[in-house]
Amino acid sequence: MRLVKDRAAAGVKSTTASACTRDLGPANPASRLAKACALARSRVLARCAALAPNALGLPCSASATSVEQAVDCVLDRQHAQVARLVTDEIAAPCALLEGVGAGATLPGVCE
Repeated sequence: MRLVKDRAAAGVKSTTASACTRDLGPANPASRLAKACALARSRVLARCAALAPNALGLPCSASATSVEQAVDCVLDRQHAQVARLVTDEIAAPCALLEGVGAGATLPGVCE
């Protein structure tokens, strides 16, 4: 929300840019996004590691040979869906994300 407000006020503040990168950077293991994905992955694997991927009903990739691959596929798909939501909800989302140096955080938006 701060990003949209900053853009409306004619410029993105450096504090907003830093916050976006800190919170959304999937390559940054300390980002909120990366931490949420890691937590989701570890919780699913803690309960389902002994299962075969097809026991999960092939939620994502029929070619997954391990539960780890299936979980990674599901998380990647969720990330892509978030990118689509951002694209649908915010006018010119790529310009906003690139304005704070976070264009690569949602690859489905800025391709």
